[in-house]
Amino acid sequence: MKGFTVKQRKWNAQAIAASIALILTLLLFSRSLFCDFVNLDDPIFVLNNPFIRNFDSNLFSFAFSSSTLDLWMPLTWLSFAIDYHFWGLNPVGYHLTNVMLHSANSALVALISARLINFPYQCMGDRTLWSLLFSRRLLVPLLAALIFSLHPLRVESVAWVTERKDVMNGFFTLLSLHYYLQYGDHEVGRDYILSLLFFALSLMSKPVSVVLPVIFLLLDYYPFSRQLTKSFLFLVKEKIPFLILSSAAALFTFFLFSQRHLLVGLAKLSLLDRVLLSGNALFEYLKMMLFPIGILPFYEMPDSVGSGELLKTVIVSIFMMVSLLSIRKSPWLFTGVLCFLLPLLPVLSFFQNGGQAFAARYTYLPSIAPSLMASIGFVIGYDKIQKQFSGLWFLPGVAALLLLLVYAGITGKLISVWNNTETLWTRVIKLAPATTAYMDRGVFYIINNRAQEARHDFSSAIELSEKSGKKPDYNAYAFRGVALMDMKQYNSAIKDFDAAVAIKSHPTYFLYRGMALQALGRNKEAEADFKLAGPNPPPIDKF
Repeated sequence: MKGFTVKQRKWNAQAIAASIALILTLLLFSRSLFCDFVNLDDPIFVLNNPFIRNFDSNLFSFAFSSSTLDLWMPLTWLSFAIDYHFWGLNPVGYHLTNVMLHSANSALVALISARLINFPYQCMGDRTLWSLLFSRRLLVPLLAALIFSLHPLRVESVAWVTERKDVMNGFFTLLSLHYYLQYGDHEVGRDYILSLLFFALSLMSKPVSVVLPVIFLLLDYYPFSRQLTKSFLFLVKEKIPFLILSSAAALFTFFLFSQRHLLVGLAKLSLLDRVLLSGNALFEYLKMMLFPIGILPFYEMPDSVGSGELLKTVIVSIFMMVSLLSIRKSPWLFTGVLCFLLPLLPVLSFFQNGGQAFAARYTYLPSIAPSLMASIGFVIGYDKIQKQFSGLWFLPGVAALLLLLVYAGITGKLISVWNNTETLWTRVIKLAPATTAYMDRGVFYIINNRAQEARHDFSSAIELSEKSGKKPDYNAYAFRGVALMDMKQYNSAIKDFDAAVAIKSHPTYFLYRGMALQALGRNKEAEADFKLAGPNPPPIDKF
């Protein structure tokens, strides 16, 4: 190779775009290899999970038949078991798997983007590598992949061990999409079967991909225009195996939610509130995609729904209506917007479960379509500027490069937020103080023998609850009591355990109050509490 000249060779633009995207993503997210586990679900999924520690019948029974947690995701459990086999509880291995999956997903987005825009597979003839790097055959897929993979909204899905289910679901979903696109081009049965297989695997990682069959129908309309040669009924029948798998996964997920009473009923959250909260979430997702500043690991549901949510819902509704009405003039916009919206439907407040209003991790699949649309926009801008202002041909490229550098910088900083439990909740407390954040950071301080800081956090959690007119969490009093005991302030600790017991008569509270009474020499009262505690009360950090 001399002067970047390539002779007697064909360069595959898709492969180069995918390789560059994979390497750059791997380099940026390698920072997460230095992160620890956090006390946000990681103890449940990994640290205190006995089933992942042996490849035996208990593991497979747990993975495939257990309804212990919210979702049926056997492949995710098996992946954790593989990590444990090689790494034990060393967080490096778990983070490495997440990073490798996300990097592979970046490469897949490049390959899928190249196929969606129908670029040729090969740059034919003798071409310089330099000219190839700036050709649209390479630029659009590469930009789409990097906008997707380097965006700060990806951090939560990659740097948080528990969210293995996001990157693993993304991997199999993208493979399913890749083979369906090949099937759409040539209608080869092998591609159809592979697409169906990978779709099933995606559902076994996390059932959020249930909407993929509908996305396939959208892609049949545009860009494939299969409706010109096939009837709509034929295209729907073609998706029946996918729809059966999708329906089964959705019904089973609803069953698990209802069994664990996780779905919020209409009595607590009206239909109007659900609409407004969903509109608010969509607005926030769009805002974070365009301006990824101040992204938090946890967004609590608001205490009440008001004019702010109404205004955001109106704005989002207008945007969606304009986009959907463009079906004839701008089918790319119609398809792109729906490919963004559909994967978000399962996680909007229409199906509210838990206390989260929205979350960065929910944008993992929805962000693929906007990433491709943005990359095409940069290239269209390049063409227009080159034709009208040839001297400024470099501006779109510079803008794209600056955008990616900004994304990479913010992403690097956000990865450091996931260093450990303390950095995680300190970030939330700094930007949006919440009782949950103070409680979880306080537990971390107790475990690490930092009683003074723990007492401060539990006191802050109690004060925040009182200011909002809510009853303080009984655990806040109990945990603060433990911190006070560690500081040998037994009288104050007893008062906190009294408050905890008054709210909930948990045996562990009696145990700890008995220990505090015993430390003060009040043995008779202590014995009474020990009897109330019973023989085997759980550790205080288990409830």
